Amino acid sequence: MSGVLLGFLGLALVGFVVGREEVRHPIPIPTDQVFDNLQVYSYRDAPSDTTVHFVVELTAFGKPFAEYDLDQRRFVTSGFGRRYDRAFSGAHYSRLKLRGHAGEGCWISVPDSSTLALTQGQFDELTRKTLDYVRPVGIVTSLLGLASGYSIGYRLGQWEASIANPRVQRRLLALPGIQRIITHEAWRRVLLEPAFMSTQPDAATFATVLEQQRLYNRFYLLALEDTSGFVQHEANRLLASGQPEYARAMTSFVAAVRRANTDSVTLVSRDFRAIETWASMLYSRGHWANYVADTTEDARFRYLGALAHYNLSPPEGPSSSGRHAHQVWVGPRALVTVDGEEGYVSDEIPATRLGCPVGWTAWLMPGGRESERNYFAVRWVKPPGAEFLQVAKALGNMTVRVATLARGARTHSEETSAAASSPRHHGPSPPDRLGRLEHDSLHHAAPFDSTVSPTDSLAHAWAALVDTVKSLVHHTTATPADSTR
Repeated sequence: MSGVLLGFLGLALVGFVVGREEVRHPIPIPTDQVFDNLQVYSYRDAPSDTTVHFVVELTAFGKPFAEYDLDQRRFVTSGFGRRYDRAFSGAHYSRLKLRGHAGEGCWISVPDSSTLALTQGQFDELTRKTLDYVRPVGIVTSLLGLASGYSIGYRLGQWEASIANPRVQRRLLALPGIQRIITHEAWRRVLLEPAFMSTQPDAATFATVLEQQRLYNRFYLLALEDTSGFVQHEANRLLASGQPEYARAMTSFVAAVRRANTDSVTLVSRDFRAIETWASMLYSRGHWANYVADTTEDARFRYLGALAHYNLSPPEGPSSSGRHAHQVWVGPRALVTVDGEEGYVSDEIPATRLGCPVGWTAWLMPGGRESERNYFAVRWVKPPGAEFLQVAKALGNMTVRVATLARGARTHSEETSAAASSPRHHGPSPPDRLGRLEHDSLHHAAPFDSTVSPTDSLAHAWAALVDTVKSLVHHTTATPADSTR
């Protein structure tokens, strides 16, 4: 058992060193970790209350350490507990974490007729290979790391910069303007919820949900840049057709998007509630064109053409497709995890400046150009076994340091040998020698070649170290009389 314990502690020490190497100094305030560790609650004070309140809960390892009330605009750092009103009178938006980005899209054919319908096995195989991106390697490496102690040490090494550190939490809450950052990140969390696609039971349900998400995403893009007043025109159509609730939901959502897109505006609960109301209208009642009546068929055709121009066409019914396969497009998407459930969010919303969380910008909008953003088919934020891959990086950095010191020591030994052969030369004092060695190793070392593998770099460093030891031993045995001068 002592050998097992010693191996466990050794691997934990290796993980601690590797994790410590990744910590940047000075340690930045982890604003990029806020979105991945927040939850949003909406609730009513009473079942008959028409006003909905929103609170943002900041968590670390799933445990809350602070709570921000949007209406009161203040933080609460104690007294957390399970609340009945939040559990049953509103909605809960749990943590949503980015795990990768798929830069390429695909077409999926979903037959409409019963004779050409996909079987359940075919649909499961399709979604598992195309949408789910199941990663058993990541599960195996995580379990192996925890069992061996490496992952424990790795997380301990990163503790200084982790949002779970109480000192880091206090720095985060004391940051000027943190209320605005948390409010906008929470608003983005509610905005992305209707666009989250999880595993669906069958092909028909998948196609229906995907069509609803397409309508929601495209309307959001229209709300950002509605220069022609099309949204207000649609709201007037709904009012004239006797649908005031639908019209108010549409205009409230557009107003919330425009308010959030203005940096000087402070978001409040009604801006969050506008997203919930509009999404519930679209998902429960369907397209608003179903409630707009036209006098003639020509007017209806022109109206449908205007909707198609904005990519807001109503979903096609089974009668319009006949026996032909209904093709749906699954475009570039952010691969995410919500409470352990794998899924994705289409790029329409997070690819915009307003809809992209702070921690996602490096993966979804690097440089702001489509060619750079979709350079790879799938880019993992943290690939399987990423903690173990950092060992090679730390080993390479360590070998570079050893090689640099060894090269500087060898240069110093050569200078000492040359100085010993001259009888009138008096060598510098030990502190001066140490300073010269450090100066030579930092300023006269050859640049590091990134094309050299870690194995070759280690071999070169070991050879340089052996040569240095040999030269020092030879110098000590060859010139014993120099020390008496």
